[in-house]
Amino acid sequence: MQRKVEFYSIKFSFLPMMSSTKSDDVLKSKFIKVLNDTDFPTDAYEVKFYESNESSVTIELIENEDEHLFGIIAKVEDLKNGPLKRIKEKKSKEVLDSHLDSLDFTLENYTYFYLCKETLYCSVISNYSAPRFQKHFQEFLNKHMDMSFIQELKVQIVLDEKIDRKLKTVQKLSQLDMTFDDTSSLGREILELSNAFAMSQDSLRRARVNIDLKLLPISENTRGIFRKLKDKNKGFEKFEVTGVDDEDDVITMEFIERILVKSVDINIDDTQLITLEAIGEIKKALKGSLTVI
Repeated sequence: MQRKVEFYSIKFSFLPMMSSTKSDDVLKSKFIKVLNDTDFPTDAYEVKFYESNESSVTIELIENEDEHLFGIIAKVEDLKNGPLKRIKEKKSKEVLDSHLDSLDFTLENYTYFYLCKETLYCSVISNYSAPRFQKHFQEFLNKHMDMSFIQELKVQIVLDEKIDRKLKTVQKLSQLDMTFDDTSSLGREILELSNAFAMSQDSLRRARVNIDLKLLPISENTRGIFRKLKDKNKGFEKFEVTGVDDEDDVITMEFIERILVKSVDINIDDTQLITLEAIGEIKKALKGSLTVI
């Protein structure tokens, strides 16, 4: 199974009384000690920062060791009744006279994360249905760590400083994934509603387009268009390009937020994601992915 991984870093500053005469290495060691001394909850913790009125967000630590934190962040939703919804017994196909909200179950969209305490870098498996990791993990750390002498603590996206080099290296494209709104002139060209559907182009509000491509060589003209996206990206929330180099290694570039993204191989299939054996493979892959930074 191949999954995309995003990267984040923990940035901090101490109060002047603690930091004025200390080196960066000393301050980092102090911060790591505070992190290690933190009594994080052992059960799933609900972060008081809701994604919507219908869901909440939980962070659950699977491992809290001296070297790392490894866990799950999840968006939790109740099963709710609605029009044309019913419960049917799987084997007999009998429709049950029950309500969804009477069942003692919740639905979770989740993902895994791995924080290396030595470097303070974190790798997260991409899942667009899961909560936004950055703001919720930052809230989680601020809530539980001893902030007596820490002036500020932030979780920041790790930016891809090698996009230009990657763009030169990639030889064939395999996928384009983009999200844009009606203010994007390029987006309106990509989705020509008037030509394709005889609809007014002004009716476009927001679009998500994912294009799987045959592996064909990338032209210099295409490279030039991608380069311009760095400066002319109005209306784009996301523009992610995936391709391969001469050695068929997968290369992923995100041109809007310039998030560092890496495709990693995890030695399991999708049906095994929640087994104990799979969790070990996921942790191993996330830890190994940090070498890209």
